[in-house]
Amino acid sequence: MRKLLILFALLAITMLAACGQQNEKEETKASSPDLTKPLKVDLQVPEKGAKDESIQLKAIVKHDGKPVDDASDVQYEVWLNGAKDKSEMIEAKHEKGGVYTADHAFAKDGKYTVQVHVTAHDLHTMPTSVIVIGNEAADHHNGDNKEHKHTEDFSMHFMKPDQVKSTQKTALIVHLENHAKPLEKAQVRYEIWKTDDEKHSWIDATEEKPGEYSGHYNFPKPGVYTVKIHVENDQGLHEHEEYKLTVE
Repeated sequence: MRKLLILFALLAITMLAACGQQNEKEETKASSPDLTKPLKVDLQVPEKGAKDESIQLKAIVKHDGKPVDDASDVQYEVWLNGAKDKSEMIEAKHEKGGVYTADHAFAKDGKYTVQVHVTAHDLHTMPTSVIVIGNEAADHHNGDNKEHKHTEDFSMHFMKPDQVKSTQKTALIVHLENHAKPLEKAQVRYEIWKTDDEKHSWIDATEEKPGEYSGHYNFPKPGVYTVKIHVENDQGLHEHEEYKLTVE
């Protein structure tokens, strides 16, 4: 009889433990974000502003219908039309309810693009907006402007490494979007060369997740390098952008 009671007790304990684990799994599943659903970002930028005036840039970030208060990275990138290579990056400040803001004063009249780069829940998105500062005619578009013209609605965000040391393997990561969606199944290559060296190295990138392409490179010695990212796909898209990296 005693053995039977012990057996029933052990069985009860096992069932309670199993129920507890199941409840814990269900709670974890319920609290975990659904990575099959995209980030939603409502980028709010005034249509017009004045030169040297402090203007608030605002982004409301949501995922699966809920405000995102734990984004791992939110930055604003702004550039004067025709001068993408001179863009400025501005760190955003989290307010509450998934709201991320930054204040910026535009130094020149003209039309600017404002792009917010949002990384949260292992997802990335980068919508854009436009603001006209002062006199739109001072847009700096002219016949001498030889900037590469981007495909409409195409966006590229190179995750520039904070610190790069020579002879150490460095991860190169870029996020791509087209028509506000991750650009998948593209052919992405990194072209790398040192400023005072004619030798160019080519690295094929691998798509690790939708719209994210990564590769690795060992920079042979210290100096300033150019990293040119080439993007193509079967639909005829062909884009490229250049970035400077200082290697220690």
